[in-house]
Amino acid sequence: MEPDDKKVEKEMNKIEEYYNKFNEEKRLNSRHGQIEYRITMKYIHDYLDVRMQELKVTNREDIRILDIGAGTGRYSVALCEEGYDVTAVELVKHNLGILKQKNSNVHAMLSLIHISEPTRQEAIS
Repeated sequence: MEPDDKKVEKEMNKIEEYYNKFNEEKRLNSRHGQIEYRITMKYIHDYLDVRMQELKVTNREDIRILDIGAGTGRYSVALCEEGYDVTAVELVKHNLGILKQKNSNVHAMLSLIHISEPTRQEAIS
């Protein structure tokens, strides 16, 4: 493993440690989490309705949704159950495991981020 790869792995571990401190599923099922969910879903549906009209699409299966930072899949699973084609990307393995246990048709995947420093030439451009 190259030094940059070790650095990225170390940073990814820090991110995962941070998010593992929280129980996302419990938070979203709390009173406040349920309000957050309902309001967020209202805005998502409003947006999707407008986009479907603009694109002249009538079947939800024809709409592809990418949920980045999907957590335990609360939104991804709900949208998939409504008929949308949903791909969920998550960087916390524990959350991704919970999402996959829900046995939905969501395409779930672990995201590995690679952040690199720009070269001097890229910084000047």
